[in-house]
Amino acid sequence: MKCGATTKAGARCNRPALRGTRRCYLHTEGNAREAGRRGGLRRRVFNPENLAPLETPQTAQDLTAFVAMTMTEVRLARLDPRIANAISQLGGVFLRGLEVGDLEKRVAELEKRNGGKQDESTREN
Repeated sequence: MKCGATTKAGARCNRPALRGTRRCYLHTEGNAREAGRRGGLRRRVFNPENLAPLETPQTAQDLTAFVAMTMTEVRLARLDPRIANAISQLGGVFLRGLEVGDLEKRVAELEKRNGGKQDESTREN
């Protein structure tokens, strides 16, 4: 059975009625308002001024603290989960960059100790 309500445009609603009623979910009293409120909460813009101040991470330990703070901000509904998702992805890139930088530094130190010469076992034929 179709919903018995009319839309704002004056046409009959084409949604199916809820079982045991003559109206769809949105035309049942209070549901449209509640759905709009939930949608609005989901889409609201978070104010950066409500976030805890935090320095830009420089180390893996700094990043761990930053991610922990981000988790807390999401749980307290101060930060949109989509922003937190972007932060976590960028954090992964940051960690990989730290790892590469550390490896480059270690290789440079080894080359410096070795006088820039390749070890016989690693030289290509």
